[in-house]
Amino acid sequence: MNRKMILAPLIVFLMLLTVSPVLACPTHWQKVSAWNTTTGFGSPPAVAPKYSWTTPSGITIDIGSQTNIVGQLGIGSNTYALYSHSVSNLVFNSKTGVADRYSDAIWYVTPLATGPLEGAPDGFSGNVQIVYNGVTTINSLGVPNPPYSSYSVQVMMQGFGKFAGDTLMLSFSGPAVLPPPPWTGYCLIPK
Repeated sequence: MNRKMILAPLIVFLMLLTVSPVLACPTHWQKVSAWNTTTGFGSPPAVAPKYSWTTPSGITIDIGSQTNIVGQLGIGSNTYALYSHSVSNLVFNSKTGVADRYSDAIWYVTPLATGPLEGAPDGFSGNVQIVYNGVTTINSLGVPNPPYSSYSVQVMMQGFGKFAGDTLMLSFSGPAVLPPPPWTGYCLIPK
């Protein structure tokens, strides 16, 4: 009796695995390459964390720091000016040298001739996670102080304005060098 109860769900699961590709819907998205690069800081460049403390074991937690960065965003063959506003939380382990920064971000996107404008009607909003390795200290703004050895980035954002319905996904993993290399990935655009 016990074996039947275990085997029945397993058999159903295996049947679903073989049938699911047939039931999958065709894609209604166009996947185009995307990248972004940083060219400097917006105004004000950063605001200190709202809350900050360090535990006796050497873990520093910063909550609510703000960063404003300007740069460029490429989607397919188009290049745009970018103004990024992020509110971030950071956890830094001084024993391992790893700092994990998670941000809620809004990327305001405008044509290059217009320049990066905070509050533009078009852009993307979502999450940016950066994991820094080899960090020795963080500054009063809740940002790891260079030099650090490497970092990795994951970006997942949804479009608004003229980008409504688009999904932007970027990433980077590599050594910390100047100037920072572009984050690359793709944008899913509804057909």
